[in-house]
Amino acid sequence: MSEQCKPRLVVSRCLGFEACRYNAQMIADDLIKRLQPFVEMITVCPEADIGLGTPRDPVRLVQVDKKVRMLQPATGADVTDLMHDYIGIRIKAFVGVDGFLMKGRSPSCGPSVVKVITVIRRVVRRLREWACLRMLWRRRFRMQRWKMKGG
Repeated sequence: MSEQCKPRLVVSRCLGFEACRYNAQMIADDLIKRLQPFVEMITVCPEADIGLGTPRDPVRLVQVDKKVRMLQPATGADVTDLMHDYIGIRIKAFVGVDGFLMKGRSPSCGPSVVKVITVIRRVVRRLREWACLRMLWRRRFRMQRWKMKGG
């Protein structure tokens, strides 16, 4: 197939191109392998591209006061602004793209079923450090399990 006839697809880099997931793994994807001869693939890994490294502590989408933030609970880092800047730059490269094949449930590029954690406003005021917030969520989870067991 000639280069000018090939559709252009944006693809998550972890889907068979590079071990760039948070746990330094790569996902082997047969569909990607079968498509490669027929399409031009532009790979992206937003988390690695903004400098979070591989392996890295996972990031989470957290809703605070009706705004969704991208946080790294283990370190307390808020990478929302870095991600917005990255998207602003990368989106220009997507002109003329014919489609996207992205890693599902990924907080940085998942097209659907991405978990967003909702945080109560007064909790955020009391706990300015996200690492403390992480401990709170763990305690809450343990309490819920304890209540479910009849404790």
